[in-house]
Amino acid sequence: MILAPSHASPERHLSAALARALAPRKPLLVSEWADLHRRLSAKGSARPGQWRTDANPPLREPMDCLSARSPVRDVVCMWPIQFGKTEINCNAVGYTMAHNPGPLMVCLPGEVSLGKYIDQKLGPMLEETPAVRATLTSIASREASNRRDFKDYEGGQLYIEHAGSPARLKSTSVRTLIVDELDEFAANFTGGDDPLTMLEGRTSAFPGTYKRLYISTPGIRGLSRTEMLWLKSDQRRYHVPCPHCGELQPLEWAGLKWGPHATRVHYLCRECGAEIQEHHKREMILQGHWEPANPGARLRGYHINCLYYQPGLGPDWQTLVELWLDCHSDPARLKTFLNDRLAEPWEDPSMRSVRHNLVADRAEPYALRTLPDGVLAVTAGVDVQDNRLPVQLIAWAPGPSLGTLRSWAIDYVELPGDPAEDAVWTSLTELLNTRCCAATARACTSRPPPSTAAATAPRPSRPTSAHAASAGPWPSSAPCPTTPPC
Repeated sequence: MILAPSHASPERHLSAALARALAPRKPLLVSEWADLHRRLSAKGSARPGQWRTDANPPLREPMDCLSARSPVRDVVCMWPIQFGKTEINCNAVGYTMAHNPGPLMVCLPGEVSLGKYIDQKLGPMLEETPAVRATLTSIASREASNRRDFKDYEGGQLYIEHAGSPARLKSTSVRTLIVDELDEFAANFTGGDDPLTMLEGRTSAFPGTYKRLYISTPGIRGLSRTEMLWLKSDQRRYHVPCPHCGELQPLEWAGLKWGPHATRVHYLCRECGAEIQEHHKREMILQGHWEPANPGARLRGYHINCLYYQPGLGPDWQTLVELWLDCHSDPARLKTFLNDRLAEPWEDPSMRSVRHNLVADRAEPYALRTLPDGVLAVTAGVDVQDNRLPVQLIAWAPGPSLGTLRSWAIDYVELPGDPAEDAVWTSLTELLNTRCCAATARACTSRPPPSTAAATAPRPSRPTSAHAASAGPWPSSAPCPTTPPC
């Protein structure tokens, strides 16, 4: 018996094609999309070809926070150089363009970094990843929809901006914002605007669906925007199990040990004290996960350092120790190592002894219009303004050494009124004739009121420079009647 060849009818082929076209898109995470579609170019990767998230597992969770169905809205990554920061950026861009279309902005610190990003990262990704290239509405270089720093694609637009000018950060609404090398941004623009605040305002039109990603190595402690965001976040670190006892712990530079001349480099487990060799690292990282130190924070934060470099993707432990030994006595090179390799903000050791609140620490509490012990005179400084007389009373006493003086600001009052009228000058005379209390009751003996010659001087016909009124000799034994409120 001869069997007829079995094949589907044209109707079945058409039905299957229609079913695939009409079926809802299967939701993917960013890491899943990248594993399926992203291809790395030899122009920017040491391992060109198909992307594999398992080659660097710590990247998976931060990337997936940018997925369409993730409830996370803001993510900050404080990471070392060459750890995959820009690859997270590119995967998020490709995922948004091909799988979750919407308006998208990538912002770099300046025009130079913008050009490098386009040439080394974005351009090769568009060339090597067909799923992303297929979304572009035009691939002609002279088309307005396919400019160097702007790409129009199906369902959205990609803006590539830099923070060198406020004009580039205005008049654009985006759902997804990716900020690369945040700590390289200027502190503020010439007009005083903060570039980060301006960028965050670009997503205000999408209050329930926006995504914001901040990626950078940190800079100087206290000034680093990345550190400031990290401190507000849930502060996640990548914990790995000890191969000897199974204790989960983050890898820290203090745990790395070595012998003379950077020999016998190993890591000490904080729980069992066993030596962990670098060949254990790949399996440890594969079994690791992110753990928050500040759970409950709205902002999701990730911090990792150079000890997690995968073999072939960064310096090994021995090379890192050699770098440390070369730079640890040179502050400039040490700063670079801390920022770029350990992803820690730099703090100048010489500044640790500087007390920024020195004046506040030396301040002494005292009541207004109360003379401290030892005061010999009180002066009044009067500034004539168009609609008021600002008055400050200063008490003076001998200083700790010969020829020096100490002073206390015992009151400041603004007397409203037109200096061309009598009323405000009458108020000034009453203020200067109001006696103050001494600090100790034993000093409150009867004395004549202070001189008010300056207060009763002829009024200027128009506002003039500040007047100084001396209250004359005013020892700490001045009388102390009840002082009316000024």
